[in-house]
Amino acid sequence: MAMVRNLLILLSFLLLVTACKKDKVPDVVVPPEPQIIETEPVVLTLKKKSLDAPFRGYYEGLPARYSESNQRYPLLVFLHGLGQRGDGDGQLFTVGLDGLGNLLETRSLPPNFVVNGKNFSFIYICPQYWETPNGEDVKKLMDTLKAKYRIDESRIYLAGLSVGGVVATEAAASYPYLYAAISPMAGTTASGLPGDFPNKCKGIAQAQLPIWAFHNEFDPTIPRYQTEEFINKVKSYNPLVAPKYTLYLGNFGHNVWGNALNPATKEDGKNVYEWMLQYKR
Repeated sequence: MAMVRNLLILLSFLLLVTACKKDKVPDVVVPPEPQIIETEPVVLTLKKKSLDAPFRGYYEGLPARYSESNQRYPLLVFLHGLGQRGDGDGQLFTVGLDGLGNLLETRSLPPNFVVNGKNFSFIYICPQYWETPNGEDVKKLMDTLKAKYRIDESRIYLAGLSVGGVVATEAAASYPYLYAAISPMAGTTASGLPGDFPNKCKGIAQAQLPIWAFHNEFDPTIPRYQTEEFINKVKSYNPLVAPKYTLYLGNFGHNVWGNALNPATKEDGKNVYEWMLQYKR
């Protein structure tokens, strides 16, 4: 009798399991959220609130429909030169007088870039500082921005003009794997600066960090040889992506960024923004 009772219990259990399997609701497949393709200009906000020292207030440029989705966006941080230093409050407007800040002010940036058949819109950050940042300062800034905004961490780009270009290359030398590409304009790290110049360049090359540098031929402020020395040294370590260098022959003055940042300025069919977006980490 005990054996019969045990068989009946086992049979009841198997029937229950079978019933449960039949009644199980199939998993619901949630389709991915459709990508928002921006058609309106970037929304500029002046943030008069300090980020991480030495960065103070900043220009924030967000895609017009940023708040409508959970998308993650490429980040472009642009570092100004000595002439735009300030307190991040009453002097923050100087960020908009030149460089990327001016393009944000004048709504001159396309809302969308198409690269390799894909659509991209940037988050733009132009921080103001008084004391010149170092590579560690820029790394801390990037960590703060990653926590604050929906950033595609495989697409973090860094650019700068004059001293900002020097800082951008110093930051890249300190954390070369953080960035997907960099673009220094009229200024780079050089052998005359503190630190081990060959090892800075070697680290950038070994990290396969793409570079597009710009300089005017007759720059009286930071001579072109500084950029050429940097580019040639990186090249000497044979990176997979050879550094790109644009020299505007016959051009006088320090302002190379007017050409370099202009979305209409293209080489090999790409402006500097489209060139950056080719690359990701």
